[in-house]
Amino acid sequence: MFKTKILIISLLVSVLWSTNGQQKQAKNNVQFQTSPRETLLLMKSVADWQLNKGIQRGVTYWGNAAFFAGISELASWVNNDHYYNELQRYFDEVEWAIGSRKLHADDFAILQVYCEMYEVFGKKEYYSDGKKAADELINQPLAESLDVNLSDHNKVWNWCDAMFMAPPALSRLYTATGDMKYLDGMDRLYWHTMDYLYNPDDKLVFRDSKYFDDKSPNGEHIYWSRGNGWVMGGLVRILQDMPKDYPSRPKYETLFKEISSRLISLLTPDGTWHTNLLDPDDYPDKELSGTTFFVYALAYGVNQGLLDQETYLPIIMKAWKACTDGVHDNGMIGHIQPIGASPGYVTYDFTESYGAGSFILAGSEVLRLMIDLEPKIASVVVKNPNPFNRLYETVELDWNLLKKKGAKDGQIKIVDLITGVEIPSQITKDTDGKASRLIFQVKLASGAEKHFIIKKGKPELYNAKAYGRVVPERYDDFAWENNRMAYRIYGQALIPIDGPSGGIDVWKKRTNALVIDKWYKNGKYHKDHGEGNDSYKVGPSMGAGGISLLDDGKLVLHENYKTAKIIENGPLRFSAIFTFEDQTIGNKKVALTKKLTLDANTYLNKWEVLFKSDTPELPLAVGIVKRNKPGGNVVMDEKNGVLSYYEPENTKDNGLTGRDAGNGRTGIGVLMPKQALMEAMDNHYVAKDMAISGIPFVYYSGASWDKAQYKWRRLPIPITNEAWIDYLYQTQKQHENPLAVTLRFY
Repeated sequence: MFKTKILIISLLVSVLWSTNGQQKQAKNNVQFQTSPRETLLLMKSVADWQLNKGIQRGVTYWGNAAFFAGISELASWVNNDHYYNELQRYFDEVEWAIGSRKLHADDFAILQVYCEMYEVFGKKEYYSDGKKAADELINQPLAESLDVNLSDHNKVWNWCDAMFMAPPALSRLYTATGDMKYLDGMDRLYWHTMDYLYNPDDKLVFRDSKYFDDKSPNGEHIYWSRGNGWVMGGLVRILQDMPKDYPSRPKYETLFKEISSRLISLLTPDGTWHTNLLDPDDYPDKELSGTTFFVYALAYGVNQGLLDQETYLPIIMKAWKACTDGVHDNGMIGHIQPIGASPGYVTYDFTESYGAGSFILAGSEVLRLMIDLEPKIASVVVKNPNPFNRLYETVELDWNLLKKKGAKDGQIKIVDLITGVEIPSQITKDTDGKASRLIFQVKLASGAEKHFIIKKGKPELYNAKAYGRVVPERYDDFAWENNRMAYRIYGQALIPIDGPSGGIDVWKKRTNALVIDKWYKNGKYHKDHGEGNDSYKVGPSMGAGGISLLDDGKLVLHENYKTAKIIENGPLRFSAIFTFEDQTIGNKKVALTKKLTLDANTYLNKWEVLFKSDTPELPLAVGIVKRNKPGGNVVMDEKNGVLSYYEPENTKDNGLTGRDAGNGRTGIGVLMPKQALMEAMDNHYVAKDMAISGIPFVYYSGASWDKAQYKWRRLPIPITNEAWIDYLYQTQKQHENPLAVTLRFY
């Protein structure tokens, strides 16, 4: 059915309810000593120091895998491609292979990051080498013994560090492939090891069998801090991947809670967990590789409702303060115990790459915890799950849901959690004038996510970036614009003067200011006075992406609009509904209504065109008027629904001289449902499709101008034919691959 081809910008919106609640937030008056912005800057500082220093022992080395896991997490927070580019650079060096010991847990660790990169860039070759090894690993028989003197590190997980290295690699591989065998295989191997190394009496994990009988100077068992940190960090990553209804998930959650409950009693006065957990005086130095993993886990537990916020929050805050104090001025993270297998000596000047990774992972969960602590109505996480950047995309939230939680028009604002800056927003309306959506715009790099909060308060007065109106002083023109381009259609009053024309006119702008009122007031908009002009000719055509019905294969152009009703008028979105005189197609009357929507920062109008007739299916064409001179560039891509016409140079005098002389080249584009038929006909380039009576037909049309470059150097402007075509394809991809939006109420 045609309905499946309608173009709609959609968002994958998940609505959650906080497990913590505002009452517990109110009880905890303690605050983190770093702000979200300072926390992210510290995470970047640590990452950049380690990247600049370089890595040792090879890309697939287990310690570097932990560092790269942190970089992968950081990449989603910083909203640029830098850290993903760094990961790709390193991984390309080894051709995305795991370590040479294909069944050794340490050499599996890098696979979890490869799988995370696959989730962003969609390339199966990223995990293909690891997948081959995983297929062999999960089919291994369980070892008869996990005694380190009787079993082989290369084949079995007989030490607790392995719980971070291999199990999350298998759970991430399950997430990447959707194949449950990797999760089931991990589950079988995980409990074989954990049942052997975990001591339920002490609620801690032995490093390996050598420590079952060893004792500390104070007579207690020896439990290595970083070893238990590996276990807790691994549990976080497994739980992130594991479905809520997975049969053995309760066992993982129970283990997580038991170890967490023991850890809170072992935090030392200096805010860290020392290397020997039950005998902190054995090595009384601060130690952060274990501490950062514990902060990572405990903060995750609170964020997910597994741990009580009131109990654990003071512990997390104290420990995080110690972690941040361990960062040198140059970004090096100190107090990291060197490579080893047991408690040991550590100083402020000791560092390793895995310590940088665990610090960044801890910071990521602390940032999420900061969101929970901020007074608000709701939090919003917007994620770009795709391997391309998104520029100025509009996010829409259900206003009725927000209203039920106490939101009031004119009394809420959206704030970027990291920067603390208020984000321009708008409450939009449906066609009957009722508030329906809260909208704001985001820019997101590949794989990036941004965090916002919705809080009570009077919003700032934003400069309008979208606007439109009827122009009675000029024969009832209807003009609209945003901070990119301006457009108009013609009213009935113009028909006796210029004849009928239902096409779309383009006003070319080289300013991001709104110009409609100014240009109509001075009446001199056919000349360029430094802001642009009206040099686009419509006449009796569809102009820049108008729509026409077809009768016996010929265009039947509709006349000028009859009525107009403005629905929304800025600051971020303009929309209006137009009606037209009925047309006769094949002896049948056809009623026509159009809804126009133009958001800020886009070059494309969204059209929802409703035909009503006794004829159930109505052939139509969306078209661009063709110029009768050489030099234009045309793209008619039926497969992808992209129609573009980059017009020949318009050399007509525009009143300016030098590089501003002439009217330049105008790019006109149309985005259609895929597989629309395209051809040149009746002095137009058209895309043909079929409308169903009573169901809106949705498409997009708009324009760019090569003269805009002189005033908009800081903005991403499609000022060449190639750039315009890229913009159209990029926008079509964004329509097909929506942002993932999580709305959480408190």
